Amino acid sequence: EIQHSLLTGTMGKAVDEARRAGQVVHRLRNFYRGGIVQRQQISIPSFLQESIAVLQNRAERHSISIRISYLQQLPDIQADRVQLETVLHNLVYNSIDAIVEAQSTRREIIIDASVLSADEICICVSDSGPGIPPEMQPRVFEPFTTGKTDGTGLGLAISRSLVEANQGKIWLDEPFIGGTRFCFSVPVSIPTGNHD
Repeated sequence: EIQHSLLTGTMGKAVDEARRAGQVVHRLRNFYRGGIVQRQQISIPSFLQESIAVLQNRAERHSISIRISYLQQLPDIQADRVQLETVLHNLVYNSIDAIVEAQSTRREIIIDASVLSADEICICVSDSGPGIPPEMQPRVFEPFTTGKTDGTGLGLAISRSLVEANQGKIWLDEPFIGGTRFCFSVPVSIPTGNHD
């Protein structure tokens, strides 16, 4: 009986994930066909928590801890949730792969969010992996640039397209825990009812 309910729960999760993946593919296909961005108001804390929940299993399988950090109250942003989630997932997957491939002893990913300016929020993904070789750093966002043995070199190029479509920027930052640190900015939403 316990096994049956466990299986039912697992199957339910698998169906939800498949449905979610289908929506992501559909939305990304629309974006690449016509540059469609479906903006909505997004709360950063819940966005980060929900995005990371999907990645926790993979990280735990490799004994990697993912930590979310933000020090101040963060205003909501106005962006396409599916597209930003795709960017965040890509950055975190890259971090997991880098840590695993390098067999790093420190196995940590930190996602931090902060206010960049009155109009922008910044989200960064830092990892304790081996870092990106200096000669590769200027080209990381170019298509087919990859440090992975089985990588396509398209993840960061796609991420840049998605961030820019949402009026943001993405860049390679100075790491503060060793390894690699990528940041992207997104505009803050304009509060409704503000008629000045």
